Amino acid sequence: MARTLSPCPKCGAVGKARLVWSFGNLTRFLTTAFNRSTIGFPELAVFRRCRKCRHVFVPRIAQDSTIRCNKCDYDLTGNESGRCPECGWKIPEPIRQKIIVPGGLQRCTFVEQRADSDNQPFVRKAAPTDAPAIQRLVNSVFGEYGLAIAVNGVDEHLAEPAEYFHARGGEFWVVEDGGRIVATVGALPHNSETTELKALYVHPSIRRQGWGRKLTKLVMDYTRATDKKRVILWSDTRFTDAHRLYRGLGFRQFGQRELHDIYNSSEYGFECDLTGMP
Repeated sequence: MARTLSPCPKCGAVGKARLVWSFGNLTRFLTTAFNRSTIGFPELAVFRRCRKCRHVFVPRIAQDSTIRCNKCDYDLTGNESGRCPECGWKIPEPIRQKIIVPGGLQRCTFVEQRADSDNQPFVRKAAPTDAPAIQRLVNSVFGEYGLAIAVNGVDEHLAEPAEYFHARGGEFWVVEDGGRIVATVGALPHNSETTELKALYVHPSIRRQGWGRKLTKLVMDYTRATDKKRVILWSDTRFTDAHRLYRGLGFRQFGQRELHDIYNSSEYGFECDLTGMP
């Protein structure tokens, strides 16, 4: 966890406190160092002197909500797989219990979710009139990789997403923020036991806020609610951030396929068995 010292309580100076070296402080420091926890140093109750006003005080240590891998420093927020998706480090149970899951959708939240404030993003089912905005979002994401949407080819499901998914017994959701569509995800029946996750795209303006995870969990919960046990998906080999997300949620990579499009695209397959998962 990242830590920052509290400001001087007398003058308010930040980052100007110097450790007061004394026998007691040295003893506390060495004791703490030799009893280091697996996620960093616990709070050091040692005296420090403000460099600005010379006031001596015991600073508090503020911690953010980010828990990182002890081996490679990867952000483990929301990880439920028990292992770091970057290096494979097995996460000890005490740390797993402290991992803070971003506030989001609960079990079986495949119904519309609206925020308390009009200024907050919310999830809803896609409407037929959303098609142009959905295509603009996907095109903007593809543009980051030098790609473009092909609604008459491999991306035909995005020509009219709401109608396409409903006609095949699935569902398509969008995240709306201030009247703009900023994220999407869809679910299609694959067979009697499997749902296919499709079209997970998140606009840069709401990335790193847990939306990719929330929407993936939404499809997983939808799969359970429709009495299926498995989720599969195909993801472009360029989308490495998404691959880390899937692995962190317990997905396993199972293959690769070529799309034979003008960009010579290929995709990795991922699957997740929901049996026994919380």
